[in-house]
Amino acid sequence: MASSTPSQTPRLKDGIAHVPLWGADGRVRAWALVDESSLPAVVTHRWRLGTGSNAITNVRGPSGEVRVLSMQRAVLGLPPSGTPKVGHRNSNPLDNRRSNLVLSKAGLARALEAAPEIRDLLLSREVERAMMSSEAAR
Repeated sequence: MASSTPSQTPRLKDGIAHVPLWGADGRVRAWALVDESSLPAVVTHRWRLGTGSNAITNVRGPSGEVRVLSMQRAVLGLPPSGTPKVGHRNSNPLDNRRSNLVLSKAGLARALEAAPEIRDLLLSREVERAMMSSEAAR
């Protein structure tokens, strides 16, 4: 799992980016997965392996305070903390491909009101699922 590759550049293969997670010693400790389309949300940060094996980074809040942002929240365009909580369908916290991320039901209604883009994301996923189901039924 650990590697000493000095490149901070994500590796791309078949539309999936492998993003390095750095240790305090400057070595790559693990790799997180994201869709190639999610790269703009993650390439501007230096990610590390956090507790619970999540990919995390530090960001500045509106008043200059340092906040911890998880990669799964960055991929979905969510703020560093709060609702909704984001989980992983396959229980792998380093698999941050959009198809693997799920929003918890707790606080989802408030989040949808506060962030219409999340609602749009959910609707597009529902349309995609419906299309895949109809194709599979053929």
